Amino acid sequence: MQSEDQRERFESDGFLRLEGIRPPEICQPTRGDVICLRREAENPGIARGALILVSLFSSIFLLLVGCRPFVMIPGGELDGTVVSTPNQWAVIDETKTVQLETRPSEPYSVNIWAVAMGPSLYVHAGANRSAWVVHIEADPEVRVRVKGNLYELRATRVEAPEEFAEFCDAYGEKFGLRPKNENVTEAYVFRLDAR
Repeated sequence: MQSEDQRERFESDGFLRLEGIRPPEICQPTRGDVICLRREAENPGIARGALILVSLFSSIFLLLVGCRPFVMIPGGELDGTVVSTPNQWAVIDETKTVQLETRPSEPYSVNIWAVAMGPSLYVHAGANRSAWVVHIEADPEVRVRVKGNLYELRATRVEAPEEFAEFCDAYGEKFGLRPKNENVTEAYVFRLDAR
C-alpha cells in the first residue's frame, strides 16, 4: 500500500495517481486499501499502423471528392460538360441538391437546394449572408452543376414580394416545408437565368 505523501491528487472519477511511479499507475481506493493498476505500455507499431491507415483513407477521400463541395464543406471549380440553359428546368424537379459555383476569378462552390420556376432556377440562403451570397453580390456570374452538366447563369436577387411569394410556394411544394424567413427584405433568394 502506498503512503499518503505519495498520493498526488484525487481525480473526479475516483482514481488516484501516484507520483514517482513509471509507467504511471492508476489507483482506486477500495475498503481502506488502494488497488493499483499498471498501464500497459503503448505499442508503437499499432500507433504507426493506425496513422498510416488514417493517412491512406484521407488521401482516397480527397481523390474521390477533389475540389467538389462535400456536404457542408465548400469546394472550388466545378467540372462537367457545359451545356445550354434549358427553357424549362425539368431536370431540377427530380433533383433536390445542385452544386453552385460563384466567384469565377477564384471559384467557390457549395451544395444547395434549388427550385425551378419556368425558365429560371432559384437558390436561397435564408437570412444567412453566407460566402456565396457575398460572391454573387460582387459578381453575379455563376455556374450550376446538375447530373454532370454545367449551366452558365447570371444571378439576380429577388426583391419583388410577388416573385418571392411564388418562390416560397414552389419551395414548400418541392421540399415539404416553407423557408424559415419569408421576409423578402431579409432573405437572400436569387433567380438564376441564362447569361
